[in-house]
Amino acid sequence: MSRNYLYVTIARHSKKEELMARLRNQIEEIERQIGEVNHDSELLLTELALHLLTLDNPLIIGGSAQPYEMLQKEKVLLDEYERKIGLMLELKEGVEDANGRIKGLKALIRQLEEQLDEVYGRVGAIAWEEASSGALVTQIREFYPIIEARREAILALREEETQSTAQLKEKPIYKRASLQLRAFTASQKLKKYFRRSKEFYGETGRALAAEGLIGALVSGSSGELEQRYDDLKGQIVVCQEEIEELNQHVATSKGSLQNIGVTGSVARKLNELQGAKREQTVLVSKLALSYGRSLRAHDKVWPKLSSEAGKIYDQIVRHEKVRQQLEKRIIELKLEENIGTLVLLVEQDEERVVHLQQMIEQYNRQIEEIQKTIAQNREKIGALKRQLAASLEEEEE
Repeated sequence: MSRNYLYVTIARHSKKEELMARLRNQIEEIERQIGEVNHDSELLLTELALHLLTLDNPLIIGGSAQPYEMLQKEKVLLDEYERKIGLMLELKEGVEDANGRIKGLKALIRQLEEQLDEVYGRVGAIAWEEASSGALVTQIREFYPIIEARREAILALREEETQSTAQLKEKPIYKRASLQLRAFTASQKLKKYFRRSKEFYGETGRALAAEGLIGALVSGSSGELEQRYDDLKGQIVVCQEEIEELNQHVATSKGSLQNIGVTGSVARKLNELQGAKREQTVLVSKLALSYGRSLRAHDKVWPKLSSEAGKIYDQIVRHEKVRQQLEKRIIELKLEENIGTLVLLVEQDEERVVHLQQMIEQYNRQIEEIQKTIAQNREKIGALKRQLAASLEEEEE
């Protein structure tokens, strides 16, 4: 067999193997498509069963009674899971929104209270200035005598500090210790009063505002401060009322959750229900498919029950036609594959026959050469025997 012939044979076999591989890929692709069509058909039968379940009169034909009853029972349980999950999600979302709103309102109240503290501080400072200048009205002095008491205490401490300091200059050094202590004590008490000035102004303003005495201040700012106080206080009250309503909503929602069996973590219970729903959905799908398959042979009845059933029937018929076409194509491709396989086997056998024939011819040539050699050797043997016989005769003579 020549080398070129061998190369040509290998190339031809390689092309045929590529063709066979393409045919196999096409078959596998069509088988995949058939699988998708079958899956879609099962989904349609499942959809049909679930649709028929919603009709007022159940459709029971042939052996569909048991599949229908099992499906109906498990579908009720699935609907209950879905109802509870939907309610829980709604309540959970409502509680989360309410808590988020409450958090925002509390932050807003803190901001308003900070602004209110500024108003209290200004009111208290004005009241102190008016008390210091003797302009503070009697109504405020009587209601909040702490202002006058503090002012008198500060004046007394200043007087004591001034007197002690003045007397220090008149006393000899060895007699100054007690005076120095008195002056130092008075000075420290004054500093303490001054350090608490902001706090005192705030407390004073809060007390006057609570009693409605901001407008009693002589200052021209009293009207503005009173309005500002009323605005801020009103906003705080509105926020507090909304918080109260939201808290009631949260309490009601938690009560509703308890009514459906949620006593602990909502998230944990929700996960449990969603897991149970997934399992129940798989079971209902299987039962629905079983019920749908039991009705498939009776397509003269159920497609007429509703327009939806008719639409599903049309889709099922289209899918079955597509599947038949794909199955027919697979048969054709498999026939082509079998033909190609047989052709390849025949060609291989023919090539082996040619190879064997070539070997036989080669062996025949070798046999002829060996036979010639045998004949020549036999002639040589005969000649040698004759020579030996002639030699023996000469010796006898």
